[in-house]
Amino acid sequence: MTTASLDHLAGIGAAGVLDRRRFRPSVLIESFDGEGFVENDWIGRTLRIGEAEIAVTEPTRRCGMTLLAQPGVAEDPNVLRTIMRHNGRNFGAYGTPAAESRIAVGDPVYAES
Repeated sequence: MTTASLDHLAGIGAAGVLDRRRFRPSVLIESFDGEGFVENDWIGRTLRIGEAEIAVTEPTRRCGMTLLAQPGVAEDPNVLRTIMRHNGRNFGAYGTPAAESRIAVGDPVYAES
């Protein structure tokens, strides 16, 4: 998941700033380039995070868990409605590493063709 997608979702109708914890991402990528749901363009491509090569395989389909209250995050049914209206229930992407590898905070991220 990218910060660009979080910002985009907040801007098109979800209430205010979205807390990333609502979506439980394994990796949150701070993105400076791109607008909208950036991860959609990565499906079928390879994402490089540091030395790790990750095949981006499919969009992350979201369910009702995104609207439920969590510790420090209030219930918000508008979040899932907005995702469904603007991105067909998808928010983020799944990836499969090519090999066992480690990633670290601050590693550069590149989407390859």
